[in-house]
Amino acid sequence: MHVAIVKILRMKKTLFALSLFVVHLAAQAQTNLDSLWSIWNNTSQSDTSRLDAMDRFARDGYLFGQPDSAFYYASMGYNYAKSKGLKQNMRQALMTMATSMRLQGEIDSALIILQQARVLDKALKDKRGEMIILGTMGNLYNMQANYPKALEYFNKSLELSPELDDVENIMAACIGNIAVIHHEQGDYVKALKYFEESLVLFEKINSQNAIALTLCNIGNVYSGMKDHSASLEYYQKGLEANLALGEKKGAATALNGLSSAYYNLKEYDKALNAAEQALEIATEVKDQTVIASALHMIGTIYSKKGEWKKAIDYCTKGQTIA
Repeated sequence: MHVAIVKILRMKKTLFALSLFVVHLAAQAQTNLDSLWSIWNNTSQSDTSRLDAMDRFARDGYLFGQPDSAFYYASMGYNYAKSKGLKQNMRQALMTMATSMRLQGEIDSALIILQQARVLDKALKDKRGEMIILGTMGNLYNMQANYPKALEYFNKSLELSPELDDVENIMAACIGNIAVIHHEQGDYVKALKYFEESLVLFEKINSQNAIALTLCNIGNVYSGMKDHSASLEYYQKGLEANLALGEKKGAATALNGLSSAYYNLKEYDKALNAAEQALEIATEVKDQTVIASALHMIGTIYSKKGEWKKAIDYCTKGQTIA
């Protein structure tokens, strides 16, 4: 699950996704939907095989393209599983239904469904599943800007971690999301503390994409604290990490941050160079948000240099896109 907000001279705010909303799109093309539908309709198959096929049919066939249809088919699976008393398959269907509601913007409905899934996790004594659901609910509350509730559910998720093994990825995501909320609320000291904690965990499990994101987020926090030298250091680390991964959007965002840091350090030529690189990469990957921010940054730099025509041209372009 990933959410982004961008302001001029600020980096993106990105939530760390938990398992509920992580579905690999590449798998969809490989799925034979006719075969899955045949398994569902084959009453000689076991109930669990049929229900697994239905859930894959809903997720892989419809979830991202037609989430309302995914909900319909997942509901069919849920009702059948309920009639057979198959709690694990009921829970599986509810997760797909909740994802469908989230994708349709029905956050309250997604939360209600997740509460139902949590009840099943308790009955199944699946604390790992419950931990994931609680963290996902925290993400959804954050999307509604209900920060107290979001923090409550992230912390509830973390409270289960001492009872479980191999949950560093879930812990790191929850801690990183707590950091994001504190940053949004302007509590940079707490944001930095939680980002640093999440970074240690992401490094432990070697989650390179999350490491790259967290490095940039730490740069963003230092920027808010007006420690522009430290901000520059972490944006640079974030840039290197994104480039190593071939993550062009992440690299463009890191370059935007670098440009801001250089600007605040009054190194205007370096700021301009970084902003121009950010604009080039963002244009290549069609990231309109970074394009607008980079254009505005370039215009701001030219205004500092006294090149007013260029300043107006770039700022106008940026405003048009924003």
